[in-house]
Amino acid sequence: MISVRLIAASILIQTILSSGCSAPQNSSNGINSRVNSNANTATVAANDKDEELEAMIRMPFPSDETLWREETGADQKRKLTAVLRYSSGDTQKLEDQASKSGVPQAVEIEAESWFPPELVAKSQQSGNETIKGKSYPATDFFQTPFTQGRISRIDGTNYFVLELYGN
Repeated sequence: MISVRLIAASILIQTILSSGCSAPQNSSNGINSRVNSNANTATVAANDKDEELEAMIRMPFPSDETLWREETGADQKRKLTAVLRYSSGDTQKLEDQASKSGVPQAVEIEAESWFPPELVAKSQQSGNETIKGKSYPATDFFQTPFTQGRISRIDGTNYFVLELYGN
């Protein structure tokens, strides 16, 4: 009788714990400059394999650090988000090259849990879980199927957030 109660209590505790661990939902306020990079952050792990990313997109300069993730949305559109860190010299080269594609726009990007710790900490300092930067058309990164998107240099860092979309 006691062992049946222990088993039942154990099952009840496991059920309560597993139902209470869902990830919070990100909200969008509809402003174009504020971007939710990934709606289902808890389910897809980031990838750090440069060669896999380079097989999918063009890379004008090799990065010193790469984290990325690809997802397919409910509308069947593919989205690739990458966080790229460059050396100081390549950071300036990439920004100069990107500025040839268009006028930069100020953006706020919601930091995802898989972003590098430096960017997550920067977003927590902002008070609204975002990181600020300058966004440019990502023309130099386009490769079929990813033919739309932007690259944003994060203020005060050598990091860029690349967001590409395709079919």
